[in-house]
Amino acid sequence: MKATSCLQCREAKRRCVKRTIDSPCNTCQRKNLACSSHISSHSTSASKETHESLPELTAELAIEFVESYLTHLDGLPHSIFHQETLRRQVRDKEIGDALLYSICRTPGVFAHMVTLIQHFGHIQGVNRAMAKGDMVPKVKCNAIKLIGQKLESWRTDLPENMQMTIQNIYCHQQSDLGGHFIALHLVFHHLSALVYFNSLETKEPSYMGQEDHVALCKSHASSFSSLLHISRQMSGCQQNYPTVGHMTTVASAVLLHTLLLGEPEDIPKARQELNTNFEALIELRQYWPATEAMIDDFPEDMPVVNGKSQVGWMDGKVLAGTFSWAAEEDIAHHTANTGY
Repeated sequence: MKATSCLQCREAKRRCVKRTIDSPCNTCQRKNLACSSHISSHSTSASKETHESLPELTAELAIEFVESYLTHLDGLPHSIFHQETLRRQVRDKEIGDALLYSICRTPGVFAHMVTLIQHFGHIQGVNRAMAKGDMVPKVKCNAIKLIGQKLESWRTDLPENMQMTIQNIYCHQQSDLGGHFIALHLVFHHLSALVYFNSLETKEPSYMGQEDHVALCKSHASSFSSLLHISRQMSGCQQNYPTVGHMTTVASAVLLHTLLLGEPEDIPKARQELNTNFEALIELRQYWPATEAMIDDFPEDMPVVNGKSQVGWMDGKVLAGTFSWAAEEDIAHHTANTGY
């Protein structure tokens, strides 16, 4: 706990009592001593004056921000305000700048990551059900479509400064947040690819809209790989987390599907992205030795595959790594039902 007594009272082992929070204590006043707590408060105030002033908020804008806060957040477990008191303090300009500006803050990269990762539980449940063969085609289609729409809504609802653009990458890089910003969008593409991953199977009963889901799966896997490659070229944006290795393996599984079964015009890009993903895994191995197992999953003849049955590499192994809770019989079922 932070000490509240002044230095003089602590040394004399006396109780330190103040009339107000920013005044000298009674003992120092009576003995005409320089109270250390009073000096500290003055020096703190003086240092604050030297700082760059905060941007001005008009009264109308402050009221708008506070009303928005009370509308969307008040009533949740962490709320700490009495609504009418807060409104009165804003109207009468009695609210402190620190409190007002904390209410008006905008969410950062990590706040958006929290809202994104909340979708994983639903994705996990749907993929588990599909791996066990518990979903009929129509139910599968609706479940995939619903989660995909939620993820896309998350992306479109991001503020302008959080959208994936080269300008925003550079902006966050200047604030030493470039790596975290890219990681946010890598996770988005990874989760989106997982949503549509099962649509790549051909021995499961097909469903209406499956071709669109296959295209979306491949698009997100390609975007993931391109973004990962960009991150490795930019200072301070490298992705050296162990989970990146697994996400890269999932994206590579989808790219391998394109390499083996895709249209001829799509193959050169898929091969290039597979190569850069493999390079990323080699780099990750320097920091995370367990990445070696993921590198071993890459087929040795990947650059010269001819469209045969090697695509079996992308089935149960990938989902087994993605959903560690899956029982062996679940993965065995999924692997046995994958074929091209």
